[in-house]
Amino acid sequence: METGGIVEPAEPVRELILRSRTIRIPVLATQRGLAAATPKAFNPADLEELPE
Repeated sequence: METGGIVEPAEPVRELILRSRTIRIPVLATQRGLAAATPKAFNPADLEELPE
């Protein structure tokens, strides 16, 4: 089967190991940028409104 010169980039794969099987999930390049997002700083003053 000819691909006509089209070369697809290799996708990194993450594996999730469950009780009886392993699921392989391709990780797209666009998802890497989202995973690298920096978390917001924690402010302990936000806890004042929580019930005990």
